[in-house]
Amino acid sequence: MTRAILLGAVSYIAFSVEISTQAEAQSSTLPSITVDQPKPSARRVTPARRSTASRAAPRRAAAAPRAVEPVRYLVPSTGALGTPPAPYAGGQVASGASLGLLGNRSVMDTPFNMTSYTAELIQNQQARTIRDVLINDPSVRTIQAAGGGADGLFIRGFYYDSGDYGLNGLYGIAPYYSTAANFVERVEVLKGPSALLNGMTVGGTGASSGGAVGGSVNLVTKHAPDIDITQLTGTYVSRG
Repeated sequence: MTRAILLGAVSYIAFSVEISTQAEAQSSTLPSITVDQPKPSARRVTPARRSTASRAAPRRAAAAPRAVEPVRYLVPSTGALGTPPAPYAGGQVASGASLGLLGNRSVMDTPFNMTSYTAELIQNQQARTIRDVLINDPSVRTIQAAGGGADGLFIRGFYYDSGDYGLNGLYGIAPYYSTAANFVERVEVLKGPSALLNGMTVGGTGASSGGAVGGSVNLVTKHAPDIDITQLTGTYVSRG
């Protein structure tokens, strides 16, 4: 019994020594671990992009300029200066006239009654004086016979003296008494009170004409055209 116990104790001790020997052997054979400091990574250099301006673009020849037709000048309805309004078909009467401080205006854009007789009517009618032109207007009545020496008249029943005619919008500088028609381009007749547009009449007997209450007459002079003009007008007088 005692022998068996001793053998068991010896076997246990030997087994324990063997296990510890194997553990020491395993622990002694483990490789060593070395921890190195991380190295900084190198920065990648991005290649610079080529500028588009450095690229040589092919040059193209400039296109030849196009021939452009000139723009026709149109007289504005409120233009104070410039070409007189165009005449209607037939050329006897214009489509507008000068309205003092309002400038050249069309008859369709004017709250006044006005008529503008053209140089073509003067030529076709062979008018000698402004009186011969104004007899075409139903609102005008002449008071002297042709060749009487004065062009006084009535507009809508109110007297208008021959010295009250306007010349290119200015009053008091037109010829007195009888005014010849050979230098006139337009004869503009405004029916109705016109002191607001043209002011009070200053020529002739302006006081007796009541400041042109019935209307006013403006003469537009001719201007030299861009072409040569040669005209000859003959007249005759017969006693028979």
